[in-house]
Amino acid sequence: MGSSKNKSFLFVMGFTCPFPGAGWHRIFYFAKYFEKMGYNCRILSCFSPSSFNVKKVVREEGISIYNMIPCIPVNNPFLLTINKFFALVASFPFFILFRPSSIIISIPPVDQLLPVLMLSKIMKCELVIDYRDEFEEYLIMHTGKWSFFYRLLKRVLPYFYKNATLITPVTPAVAENLKKRGVYNIKVIYDGVDTKTFHPLNKNEIRSELRLPQDSFIIIFLGHVYDPYRVDIIIRALKKLKERAPKRKYLLLLVGGGNVKNILNLADNLGVNDAVKYFGIVKNPIEVVKILNSADCGIIPYDDNPLWQRTYSTKIFEYCAVGLPVIATVHANSALAAVIRTNKIGLVAPPLDIDALASSLETLSNNKELRNKMSLSALLFAQTYDKEKLARKLLETIERASTLAQSMHYVYE
Repeated sequence: MGSSKNKSFLFVMGFTCPFPGAGWHRIFYFAKYFEKMGYNCRILSCFSPSSFNVKKVVREEGISIYNMIPCIPVNNPFLLTINKFFALVASFPFFILFRPSSIIISIPPVDQLLPVLMLSKIMKCELVIDYRDEFEEYLIMHTGKWSFFYRLLKRVLPYFYKNATLITPVTPAVAENLKKRGVYNIKVIYDGVDTKTFHPLNKNEIRSELRLPQDSFIIIFLGHVYDPYRVDIIIRALKKLKERAPKRKYLLLLVGGGNVKNILNLADNLGVNDAVKYFGIVKNPIEVVKILNSADCGIIPYDDNPLWQRTYSTKIFEYCAVGLPVIATVHANSALAAVIRTNKIGLVAPPLDIDALASSLETLSNNKELRNKMSLSALLFAQTYDKEKLARKLLETIERASTLAQSMHYVYE
């Protein structure tokens, strides 16, 4: 793929696009960067019964999105088979029409993987599997009577991974686990942040603009309220802090959707509703950056599920890019805890431990010097994971893999 002339990428996603999630933002940024580098990029995605009425063809910042693959999003072996058939039939015309040079498929879900692998082999396209999280274990734990099937699927999937040109997991820990399963065609491509958009602003000015108190210690949770994030633990920690130091003002900002109503009800029941402010779902990244800059720290309240031990939350990159120290509730031996401690960008508390979380918030709120040091470290950390650098790294890796494959082909000939 040395030259971008007449070269194209087809990105495949198992969700209706665009959607407010890390998987979408990751793939969409890659597509935009590759387009900027002269490649033709399109996104082929799914629609489900609940999203049947969405536009099937969408243009987003110059990228064409085709919500054309029918999919029934239920974890069931029979529906998985049906979804694979749908994906094969619906994807085939796009492979014929667009003649992509490379396919990048984002998993999970895995329903479209086999059909896309088959079509990429038939059409002699390179296949990159963007492996966003270790969904196999999650399926085994949450599918009840079907768990035996997903145990089998976990054993079979490495065969498909090894038949791809490249696997791009998001953390080294996930990469190491894939290697233990016999998969070695791996290049870690972290989730990251667009540092041109996410950057520090004047905190006092932003607070004035947003009508937020200047004298409060402001905590922010950015993202949807749903598993695995236990925002209720933050509310209970605020209650603890109110009991410990009634005169100290804390304020939690919530930005996103999900089960927010229950969180606000909990805050009301515990008598800390004045310490929570909900901004709703904010789609404009410029507005998100403003809200982030009004805070003193960002929080990642993971539950105690061991599945998250090898992952990072994309929130960490966005928090750090505006200079926010991070507090995360994660297992002490997790990848996220190691990143926070090694880079000195925040504090770690055990999952679901209300007292420990309250103490961490108290430590940061009482120590401005510590916050300032962590803020500088956070900015340096974010620069390392700039999205443009990561997209360039991915493109260069795919180009090298293509050149190697072509040279091997010529030797064989």
